[in-house]
Amino acid sequence: MFSTVIIIPVRLPSKRLPGKPMMRAGGLPLIHWVYLLAKQVVGAEVLVATPDVTISNYCDRNGIPWEPTDESTPTGTHRCAEVLAHSERCRDADVVVNWQGDTLAGPADVKRMIFRAKDGPLKIWTLVGPLSGKERDDPNVVKVDVYDGRAWWFARTNDPFAEHHIGVYTYSAKMLKELGELKPTVLSEAKSLEQLAWLQAGYTIKVERVLTTPLSINTRADWDKFKKTKEG
Repeated sequence: MFSTVIIIPVRLPSKRLPGKPMMRAGGLPLIHWVYLLAKQVVGAEVLVATPDVTISNYCDRNGIPWEPTDESTPTGTHRCAEVLAHSERCRDADVVVNWQGDTLAGPADVKRMIFRAKDGPLKIWTLVGPLSGKERDDPNVVKVDVYDGRAWWFARTNDPFAEHHIGVYTYSAKMLKELGELKPTVLSEAKSLEQLAWLQAGYTIKVERVLTTPLSINTRADWDKFKKTKEG
């Protein structure tokens, strides 16, 4: 029987919208809204991974499980691997979901991706969705080229054939340990796209398509749009 853990790696610094995990809409900070979505994935344990005292204190006050990570940990996936290696909560995990703390993904879509990962070789899986015309020129939106069910490249520039990347990944525990040992490459750091390091190392990234692309909070405009849905 598989055991699934959803880890939400999150930290306060952000190039585009500093402090966004603790920005409030409808009475709750963003990290709490993401946690509530993740909790809807039945059968998975959910926890936050953070190096920030402000976030961990909030989690303590609100009954949200969390694990500490090092401030110098380079990426969200490395943060998940760090938790996997040290947390008792992850000791029996077979499958780990990295649910980025600014991504308001649909629980049903994540659950479907988990099932697909369990049905076949447990490699790397991620979600992709429709990309609007306006988003094609937006460098804040990550684009992914998909062929034969695989992600072949990730970029921030316009690509007429690309789809919208959604910041949720699923890995086997073994795969996550391997990815945690990979160092960021010059290209992945320059583009702020950790997935490029995986592709450069020869790993396969499988994709699960969703019908509706969920909102990701990258900019003030994204936040204002989300806040409006919670406060009117």
